[in-house]
Amino acid sequence: QKRKTFQEAEEQKRKTILAEKGNLELVHKIEQLRGGMRFAGVDWEAMDVNACDIGFREGNNIFCLHRSLLLRYLNQGTGSCVLYCRPDFKKQWQFLEEAVCKEGCLGYILGPPGTGKTTTTLAFLHSLDVKEWSVMCIRLWGLRQAQILQVVDGKGRTCQVDLITDSITRTKSVLQDWPGNGRKFLFLDGFLHTSDHHQMIKGACCDWRDLDRDHRRLLVTTSLGSRGKTKPEEEAKDKARELVVYSWTLEEYREAIGYDVLYSSVADLLNDETTSEREACVE
Repeated sequence: QKRKTFQEAEEQKRKTILAEKGNLELVHKIEQLRGGMRFAGVDWEAMDVNACDIGFREGNNIFCLHRSLLLRYLNQGTGSCVLYCRPDFKKQWQFLEEAVCKEGCLGYILGPPGTGKTTTTLAFLHSLDVKEWSVMCIRLWGLRQAQILQVVDGKGRTCQVDLITDSITRTKSVLQDWPGNGRKFLFLDGFLHTSDHHQMIKGACCDWRDLDRDHRRLLVTTSLGSRGKTKPEEEAKDKARELVVYSWTLEEYREAIGYDVLYSSVADLLNDETTSEREACVE
């Protein structure tokens, strides 16, 4: 009974906030989609979380974390994932630390695929103090599926969400049932402003943040060139801040392979010709 009462209280807060924003029409649409039904259950799967050896190396030019802390499509192989801290990595890290965590801004990171938006953010999230923070990533896979990764008190779990059939109910269920009373960081990855399902999920995430801005943080990443049409008054009210990260340069690739720990982590994926090129670059 207490669980139901808590959900009803959270729902009432959400409606009040949306009404203040002038989004009563959205409230009615969401209610219609839900059809008055209770939130659907979520099938969680426990996951190993290996936080050993996480942190900076080589004068803060390399960052290591275990692959168990990454998302499904990034978690290839075993052992550590080694990241080169190029200037955009450091710029993104500072943005997450200062603008999002400390100032409480609604963060947006834009950049083409392969720039490290996702991996850098996951590295930052897993570097946070687990006694103070719990973290969750909702990774949107195109227009049909999402993967959710959640770590609370150092324990991880993951689940899948079908964006077509139950994106709103499942997302709300996961957010409202997020355990723990400390600070929480929610990462919405792969957002496409051109998708109605993505927009509705982002709306649910923003509503969740608005219920307790003192203790809740939200970051959204997208590979599109923009995050869609924005309104200055809403941007100011949400304390929205945007960061753009750029593609790797040839010089950055050369600098990265100069670090033995990084090169060793990917050597098995390279051929003899690449090895010769590496030796020539670092001479």
